[in-house]
Amino acid sequence: MNEDYFENLKNQQLNELEETIDNKIFDEGLEIKYVHGPENDPDLIIPARSLMIINKNSNAAQPIVYRKGHELQHYLDADPLSIEVYEYSPLCKRQEERSANEGAIKTFANILYAYLPNEARDWTNMMDLFNLPNWYDQMVMDAVYDDPSELLAYNSDNYLI
Repeated sequence: MNEDYFENLKNQQLNELEETIDNKIFDEGLEIKYVHGPENDPDLIIPARSLMIINKNSNAAQPIVYRKGHELQHYLDADPLSIEVYEYSPLCKRQEERSANEGAIKTFANILYAYLPNEARDWTNMMDLFNLPNWYDQMVMDAVYDDPSELLAYNSDNYLI
């Protein structure tokens, strides 16, 4: 029973985030095309055509909303005259992929934590929400907290909970 409840809350939060990201995508003049391709086919962004292609059958561990944020960041970073096509990848070995992942994480952190003070934020919630791999830990902490080093000095005795 509790698992269903929390899964429903997570899905509701993902749906609300997707609506926000879709608005950002449309504000940039991008079109989103949904396809039902093979599960190993990645999502794509084609900046020169202002087109994002999302594979609804993808076996990517991250939810569609995160992948959209990632592809949006590729678009924002790309040369608009380039014929480059970017494929979704959660990896961070290539600079383009690291930049897209960092940008997506910062975008989502700004949406999720904009009105919360540092001490009320929990970076692990974002890791869980998007099913991010553990090598994202530092990127997520840096994006979630205004100044992550302040958390080291945090003393719960100083706050009423």
